[in-house]
Amino acid sequence: MKTIKDELDKILPENFRVEYSLKSIEENERSLFFCVHKNGGFTSDNSRRKLYIFSNGKIEEAKVKDFTRYLDGGTTDISYIFKNAEGSLHIPAQHKISLFKEKMTNIYGQKTTELSVA
Repeated sequence: MKTIKDELDKILPENFRVEYSLKSIEENERSLFFCVHKNGGFTSDNSRRKLYIFSNGKIEEAKVKDFTRYLDGGTTDISYIFKNAEGSLHIPAQHKISLFKEKMTNIYGQKTTELSVA
């Protein structure tokens, strides 16, 4: 039986690896987000990052508009375009999640969805 990871591996460009794997925690929202990064060091260059979204039974690429990683231990914001609509992922640094209960979120089409690690 093929998994979503198998499908992602088929379309993932050479020399890219998964940096974030996130899923929606809402029952009626079954989206998965895979932010991938080109091997060869970390940079803020958007061309070295891709975002794939699994929704409605298939994986599709979203266009990364902006990628920002803050110097607070790793909080990351990713702005993207998917199916002609803008969205954004917010991934707090680990200490903000554990100490301040900050949430990982996706905002898409005026709807905010809480995320967890997939």
